[in-house]
Amino acid sequence: MTPLAMPPVAIGPLAPVLIVLGAAGLVLLLDLLPRPVGRELIATVALAGLVGALLATLAAIIAAATPVVAVIGSPAMPHPSAMATSGFT
Repeated sequence: MTPLAMPPVAIGPLAPVLIVLGAAGLVLLLDLLPRPVGRELIATVALAGLVGALLATLAAIIAAATPVVAVIGSPAMPHPSAMATSGFT
């Protein structure tokens, strides 16, 4: 039996969502502490998560705007599945 080949997974596009999810989880954990944690700390963690997600989004936008070069001196070719087709193949 051949081993199952795992497809490559791009985590980059999910980074902003994962950052907000992590910050929200941390806020919930901080709110569950038996000794009351200051609301300033919880608000700071939430704000840091949102700022981190914003920075990850801006980094993705900047990376998408940067031209990709496959071989030195030749522009990258788009993947064949990204090409527009008439729908009849």
